[in-house]
Amino acid sequence: MVDPTNKISLALLARYVTPAEIRRAGKTRITNHLHRTGRHNRSTLEPLVDAVIEAARQQHLSVPGETTAAAIIKDLAAEGLTTRDKIAAVDTRLAEVLADHPDAALVATLPGMGAVLTAEFLAAAGGITRFPSGDHLAAAAGMAPALNQSGKTRYLQRPHTGDRALKRVFYQSAFCALRHHPASRTYYDRKRREGKTHHQALIALGRRRINVLYAMLRDRQTRRTWPISMTRRCRGS
Repeated sequence: MVDPTNKISLALLARYVTPAEIRRAGKTRITNHLHRTGRHNRSTLEPLVDAVIEAARQQHLSVPGETTAAAIIKDLAAEGLTTRDKIAAVDTRLAEVLADHPDAALVATLPGMGAVLTAEFLAAAGGITRFPSGDHLAAAAGMAPALNQSGKTRYLQRPHTGDRALKRVFYQSAFCALRHHPASRTYYDRKRREGKTHHQALIALGRRRINVLYAMLRDRQTRRTWPISMTRRCRGS
């Protein structure tokens, strides 16, 4: 019912917590308060208000320390709202900075690469010209298998070195792409069917995306302009 990770729930908890407070305020006053705190989705606002009103009507038992606990919750909710506003301001400033970077718009078109991950990639990579190929970029990120030898046996093994910031960008963006990009989900599911763990499948997807991103920056083309066959030729692990 009340989810403190949502702005509308934080706005409610910053003002109304106890059943008695909610009953005294009533539906109209609570609804008006929430309307003043932001542009909330009506399909979310009305069910929330109805649910808390109904819950308050059914709860008439007052417990020791209720007032103190309610005051603490209100303070925490208010801090949460302030933090959300600060994060929104940082995101706005970040978007303004990225607008001045020649590579930002291209990087952001790769599914899963939001403003934060785009900024982290640009800061960590320091320019695509540093890397002769996508394989070199993958090696720098610690996502390219290294050839090891034990006696006469040679085998590929994931490296334990590499730039952790770069690796996090590709790993996290691959994870985000699973929910919003069908082709990424299909590739991930195929790797799972091949026996890879969740972590291994994400690494494989992240490795595949490195070549895609490198080609985007090298050719100055967004991914959407590419034929499907070119995407399929991007080498994964």
